[in-house]
Amino acid sequence: MKNQLTCIIIIVMMTIFDAYSQNPLITNIFTADPAAHQFSDGKLYLYADHDPAGENGGWLNMFNYHVYSTSDMKIWTDHGSLFDCKTITWNDGAAWDGDCVEANGKYYYYFPMVDKIGVMVADSPTGPFKDALGKPLITRDTPGVKKKATGWLTSPCVLFYKDTAYMYLGQNDEFYLVKLKKNMLELDGPVITLKQPENFHEAAWVNFANGKFHATFGGRAKKGQDKLANAVADNPYGPFVFQYFIQKEKAASVQNCITEFNGKNYIFYHQNGPDDYHRQICAEEFKYTKKGLIPKIPRTKKGLGLTEIHLDARGKMEAEDYQNASNFGIDRQLEPTGEGNWYVSVFCPGQWIQFQKVDFGAGVKSFELAASSGVNVIGGKIELRLDKPDGLLIGECAVNSTENWFQWKKFTCSINAEAKGVHDLYLVMRGDSKTAFYYQVNYMLDYFTFK
Repeated sequence: MKNQLTCIIIIVMMTIFDAYSQNPLITNIFTADPAAHQFSDGKLYLYADHDPAGENGGWLNMFNYHVYSTSDMKIWTDHGSLFDCKTITWNDGAAWDGDCVEANGKYYYYFPMVDKIGVMVADSPTGPFKDALGKPLITRDTPGVKKKATGWLTSPCVLFYKDTAYMYLGQNDEFYLVKLKKNMLELDGPVITLKQPENFHEAAWVNFANGKFHATFGGRAKKGQDKLANAVADNPYGPFVFQYFIQKEKAASVQNCITEFNGKNYIFYHQNGPDDYHRQICAEEFKYTKKGLIPKIPRTKKGLGLTEIHLDARGKMEAEDYQNASNFGIDRQLEPTGEGNWYVSVFCPGQWIQFQKVDFGAGVKSFELAASSGVNVIGGKIELRLDKPDGLLIGECAVNSTENWFQWKKFTCSINAEAKGVHDLYLVMRGDSKTAFYYQVNYMLDYFTFK
């Protein structure tokens, strides 16, 4: 009896602990390579790469970024997909680890695309972002950059120090620093090669604290794996001197960022799982050591404690990023055009996909959906319902034939005034094709947003 009581107490304590645990921090989609800053509106913004849920082909199939914001470290709002890399004219690569900073009343997003660094600009930290130059900011032809290297131009990190913007980037045998002009769109001099700290591999995040420059980076643990390491320097140009590995966990990639928010210090990092190509961002609060160094920071299940992820109804939501779906007739698929676009195929009517905790704010007026159908769908429509599949109907969006599959068209409908506050959103599929085999796709969903 005593042993049974002990087991019950342990189970209850574990349940209580899990209820107040929140690592990973970001749970609505797979995310990696965090970059976080507190901006002038007082909020903390966390920018992230996006690992597609159905993708097992690797990092070359990442094509968009997300941004999350918080005012209290408890409620985190996903503002949707910021921009799609395949819309950039000079793009020939995937969306990897970038950084977004505030300057001149605007927001500049620096991002790599397999051996090129570009810059997007927006009037808001949540976008919309536009290609600022129509060409890369840094390439292999930029003065100071190696013509050939064992890695890629990647992992840009921007640090402001004494009214100057410094950008760090590089991996493997490259570790670069370059100053940016005041307009944030031009380089202020050539790219400079820095001496690499011991164990350096990639993704240096540099922050200034306690009179020193701290570089946290993916450090070589053994061939094919990294551990999170740190090094310090007395000036922006180094030399950065290796201190120790600040986390013991090894992985194929271990990118992180260090930031201060409302007087407290935080580290954001990603953990791998269920495989190397599906990652989730985690977070820990920490305090600098008595010597002013970043301490060893163990990964915990508690993280920042109990948090919630909300979805901004006004953001661009990719249909394939749903949290739950009915058990038949719904599938995530990759568009066979080579552009890396994922979509949801609807095999038969009556099925649904769910998006949890969608924030409609004070209300929205319309719904816009990008969809495709190569057949004549009789009565084709999407019912928008709140909190359950047969919950409050807030709108009905008709979906007609677009003549060909993967010929995407925008469909719209009005939304009633009861769509306010935070609710689970269900997209319920209706309609059938005139000549459809029972399992034939009726229509495809790409993305949607509320206006």
